[in-house]
Amino acid sequence: MSHALTATVSVAMTISFFYGMANAGLFLAAVLLVLLLRYAPKEMYTDENE
Repeated sequence: MSHALTATVSVAMTISFFYGMANAGLFLAAVLLVLLLRYAPKEMYTDENE
C-alpha cells in the first residue's frame, strides 16, 4: 500500500510540474506577444487597416 501511495504521489507531482511549466510557457508567450504588438513598427500592422 505504501509503495502504491508513493507512486501515486510521484505521478501527481510530475503532472503538476508539467502543468505548471505549460502555464508558465503560455504566460511568457502572452507577455512576449503583447510586447511585440506594443513595440513593433506600425508599418507591420497598419497597412491592412488602411
